[in-house]
Amino acid sequence: MPEFNEHNKFSNNMNTIQSASLALLLVCTLVTAQFGPPVGWDTGIIKKDSNMRICRQWATSFESWDDFKNFDITPLNNGLGSAHTLTTARARSGKQSHMGIITSIEDPMHTGYPSVQLFKNSGANGGFSGGVYIEVWIWMDITISYDQWVTIGQLSPSTGSTPGARFISLDIGEGGYLQIGNAPDPGYAFHVYQNYFNMFPRRQWVNVTTYVNFDPDNGYAAVWQDGTLQSVSKVNGGNYRLNQLHFGLFAQNLIPSGVIYNDDLTITEVTTNGQACPADAYIQTLPPTNPPEVIADTSNDLYEWVDFEDSSANVLSIGLMVVCSFIATLLML
Repeated sequence: MPEFNEHNKFSNNMNTIQSASLALLLVCTLVTAQFGPPVGWDTGIIKKDSNMRICRQWATSFESWDDFKNFDITPLNNGLGSAHTLTTARARSGKQSHMGIITSIEDPMHTGYPSVQLFKNSGANGGFSGGVYIEVWIWMDITISYDQWVTIGQLSPSTGSTPGARFISLDIGEGGYLQIGNAPDPGYAFHVYQNYFNMFPRRQWVNVTTYVNFDPDNGYAAVWQDGTLQSVSKVNGGNYRLNQLHFGLFAQNLIPSGVIYNDDLTITEVTTNGQACPADAYIQTLPPTNPPEVIADTSNDLYEWVDFEDSSANVLSIGLMVVCSFIATLLML
């Protein structure tokens, strides 16, 4: 009988160890994910360096509807539960910003935004080619409950009156974090990298910077939140150009109330490695509000990708791999 009791104690101890190890393995996996995506994930993405060239740029600080006079704008007040306007109530710069407001539940969804339809710009196929950065500042006070979502922006290669069937979205769901949606294909949200622990702040200005390349063979998108890499996805079905986009109010219809402000939107087409700018460049006539700095210095670099060749990152990754391997071995006992 004593041997049987000792055996039970041993089995119970092993069960405890395995349970603890399983929990540690889960934590280890989640923590490892926060060091960034695997080596080689960024093959198709333009990195900011001293060779980067700014080609075309479009910008607005939402001071006047004239900035959007050639573009489609959703109804300012649809009478169903949402509206949008330019307002002096809150502005990051200048006197005005764009405001979208939800006043009640409506059907089919809350909408309120001006589109930026680059393809309509006369002079030479205005859509931006290759790598494009989009920077905007967002102030949001919307509660997102179970099975609800807010899309803060949509980017599309379409030249139709709407983003069409092929677009990518910047979404905040019930989890509270910003992610790329409709990538790599429409209706999906599969990521090369996703930061699940950096929640989107409320009631403060947040910088959202997106990179997109609608290359049909090697398309990519990435988004940063206040300088922190948030989400990376491959993008299929592009046609080389960012032709239109919108930021503003676009949300699930059962959200009963809320407000979102946008300010200082800048769209920048770039090339690197001495590549020439597209010959059909449309030169923006409005002065850019916050053009990105193109400098060699990598400190506080908004567009700097995680460098997995860095020795400290390698040491941390190797250490985590060893710990995870040890835990996995315990689980096999």
